[in-house]
Amino acid sequence: MPDGTEPVNSLPANLPQVPGDETPDLPEHSSMLVHAQHWSAPLPPPVALQEYEDVLPGSAERILAMAENQQQHSSEQAIAFVNQEQYALETARITYAADSGRSRLGLIFAFIIALAGMGIGAFLAYSGVGGFGLFFLFAPLSSLVGVFIYADRARRSERRRNSQDDEDE
Repeated sequence: MPDGTEPVNSLPANLPQVPGDETPDLPEHSSMLVHAQHWSAPLPPPVALQEYEDVLPGSAERILAMAENQQQHSSEQAIAFVNQEQYALETARITYAADSGRSRLGLIFAFIIALAGMGIGAFLAYSGVGGFGLFFLFAPLSSLVGVFIYADRARRSERRRNSQDDEDE
């Protein structure tokens, strides 16, 4: 009995025969021919289409109808996507124009209020009420500086978020 280190060269002669385990007589040399076909178009090649028609009459017409329906569906999806993108761009343009107008109006009113506050401050300082005058003179300036610093930081943060979103895509 082998101890696991010697290769087994032959099987024992007294093994039972399994039914259906007969080995057919094969020639010493044999070959096999395998034919595979692949296509990626919506329609099979004409030869394959004819073979489908031969196997199942009317199948070629059904395959053509299926390809036409698929093409129509793809075209409708592309048109819907383009329309959706155009709508989004138009909405963004209108929103930007409205925001731009409101922003410009806000800047004009802020400038008028700041000038009025500084004018009141200058008048009070000139009239002899120095503490209130200086307060009314510098309060609008410090408020405007604070708003501009806040807006600058918000714009930088928005740009960073947009650049990260662009990189993620």
